[in-house]
Amino acid sequence: AKSESAERLRVLVQRPSSAAQTLAAMPELRLDHLFDLSDDTGMLQHATFTVPNRSEGYCVDDNARALLLTAYLESARPLSSDLALVQSRYLSFVLDAFNPETGRFRNFMNYSREWLEDSGSEDSHARSIWSLGALVNRGKDRGRRAVAKNLFEKAVPALYDTTSPRTWAYAILAADEYLRAFPHEYAIKVLKQTMACRLLRQYQLCQTPDWPWFEETLSYANARLCQSLILAGEDLGNQDMLEVGLQSLTWLMNTQTGPAGVFAPIGTNGFYGRGRARSWFDQQPVEAAGAISACLAAARVSGNPIWRDEVNRAFGWFVGDNMLGQPIYDKTTGGCHDGMHEKRVNRNQGAESTLSFLCALAEIRNASMPSVATVATYQNHELKQL
Repeated sequence: AKSESAERLRVLVQRPSSAAQTLAAMPELRLDHLFDLSDDTGMLQHATFTVPNRSEGYCVDDNARALLLTAYLESARPLSSDLALVQSRYLSFVLDAFNPETGRFRNFMNYSREWLEDSGSEDSHARSIWSLGALVNRGKDRGRRAVAKNLFEKAVPALYDTTSPRTWAYAILAADEYLRAFPHEYAIKVLKQTMACRLLRQYQLCQTPDWPWFEETLSYANARLCQSLILAGEDLGNQDMLEVGLQSLTWLMNTQTGPAGVFAPIGTNGFYGRGRARSWFDQQPVEAAGAISACLAAARVSGNPIWRDEVNRAFGWFVGDNMLGQPIYDKTTGGCHDGMHEKRVNRNQGAESTLSFLCALAEIRNASMPSVATVATYQNHELKQL
């Protein structure tokens, strides 16, 4: 699978880009805006410019993303007291979101701390389980790990009734994290294999030579589908899964290429359906973060250095190597703007965008990529060096 992948990767050409130079001066991982968006309930969803917007309340999606970020940071070194406190709050939010009557996580909560539904989306359910798996694997606090493990196991059964390919992908990522801590947990091995087989079958039913993809439309969080099959293929020793993951990611990264070779994720204003014109805008930070995660996985599994270049290219999107030539990351706050319109950057700095950037930066640091020579300086709430 690695050999065949190397041949297909030849179509990933070296594009003119300043991303490599950008990464040589990696921005500081600042947590100012993360703390601004966090209160004693958890992570607020949205911000008006840089000011938290209380009227939009909370969601388990963003609290799970925040919990995932703290797990990534904790895998490098113990958390500061400030980060440990907010990690506990994010975990408490996810814990309260679980509805034992449905076996599913609720998603939306208003600012008065009232749940607005009995069950959230399939994707928010699986994303919550993913964050719990990461805490089980990477966490240092025994109490929080025990809570995460118990909740993880309670929430897993509902995954078998889901129909969303992205839910299956998040479930694979969740199982991958959990199994790194408990590699002999048979039920989670079964979960991982079942979800990976579903995703592989989905690809086989949909793909054609000119459309090597899992669905009729490239929509959101696209790279997570590739990433999950790469990890599953590696762990399960399944060459078909590994090959499909690498092949589909190659096609996706070529598709997500704009003028002058810059990274240009599929726009949410119409997406990209088979046989139709693609949407170039609005481009979202969550897509760049997913591409970075997937390319990091491909680089580690395949050993092909071209994936490191793709990581650099995708990260460059955050710091100005994009179709507008404007930074999406705000170095003054540590936050990230809510995407890129055709002629301007969306100046709001909500939770999903900020957490997407911070998670991507933390993952690159954890991967210790040779091209990334950085010092992790945390201003305010300092954690010192990762």
